[in-house]
Amino acid sequence: MNRAQRIAERSIALALLAAIAFAPPLLAIFSGRGLLFGFLPLFLYLFIAWGIVIALVALVARGAADEDGHAVQRGRPVEPR
Repeated sequence: MNRAQRIAERSIALALLAAIAFAPPLLAIFSGRGLLFGFLPLFLYLFIAWGIVIALVALVARGAADEDGHAVQRGRPVEPR
């Protein structure tokens, strides 16, 4: 499996993870009426999950760059303009 395929698979997995993380059945678990550290649990969950998804996107994007920092497209470096 080459690098471009691994990046594509990780991107798809990340999109599915994000879709599951923000699905209404999972959000319903955190929609309680109590407070946690002074905040509603749903708000804490949304911001923490959002931050995790952004961090994972950054990791996948970093893996999409080659050693010189150029973007990789279909296994080949993209020429800078």
